[in-house]
Amino acid sequence: MTTSPSHTTTRGRPSDLWTGLALLLVAAAMAGGALQFPLRGTYAGVKNAWYVSPALFPLIVATCLCLLAVTLIVTTVRSGVLADRGSLASALAGQGDVVLIAGIIAAFVVGLVPRVDFVVAGFFFLLAFTLAFHVHEPRVAKLALGAFFATTLVLLVMAGLGLTPVVRTAAASLVDLAVLLVAVGTFVAARAMTTDATARHRMGQCLAVALATPLLLGITFKFFLLVPLPREGLVVVALETVYYAIRGAL
Repeated sequence: MTTSPSHTTTRGRPSDLWTGLALLLVAAAMAGGALQFPLRGTYAGVKNAWYVSPALFPLIVATCLCLLAVTLIVTTVRSGVLADRGSLASALAGQGDVVLIAGIIAAFVVGLVPRVDFVVAGFFFLLAFTLAFHVHEPRVAKLALGAFFATTLVLLVMAGLGLTPVVRTAAASLVDLAVLLVAVGTFVAARAMTTDATARHRMGQCLAVALATPLLLGITFKFFLLVPLPREGLVVVALETVYYAIRGAL
């Protein structure tokens, strides 16, 4: 999460190589799992096209993750950071980020996606991830990841006790709202931690990416490709309301 000046200016970090390889394996596993779903078929006399297949969304995510991982690996190798033995030793010692990234992704997939509105889950995941690895402020990283993992743990405990509310109910919307408020509160608290202009600028970038990505993905899959999202709650229902209001007005 933290980097020395020599690794953030002209050269990449040695541990980035391991991070890229780990993300590449995650992308391959995701693609392999997605290919277990049928890409097309006929069900109850209705022929389904490939663009409504449940495999489409994870395949797109896996492809994007693979491209990013390959870019990270190539950039690290080209930077020459692994050219000397010292860097290689640093790379072997810097595998903590790989474990952390794997933990964040696992928490997102297992803890958030099945229990929270897709847009809210994606927003919190991307916000915590980018604040931890893009801002380069240890206090901000600890706050973001602490809030993210704590929220995921609460959701998992609720699931274990059988308290996860049924989707599209008032109780489910309250859970979605609570998670959204925690995410927003985390960002506000993180921004208040520093007055550094560069860090604040990077936080703005984190917020923009965390907001735009799940919204664009959700709108594209739900309303254009007609693919149901993993869990449709507070934000997705609000988007549905707006969508049908616009269609009715037209």
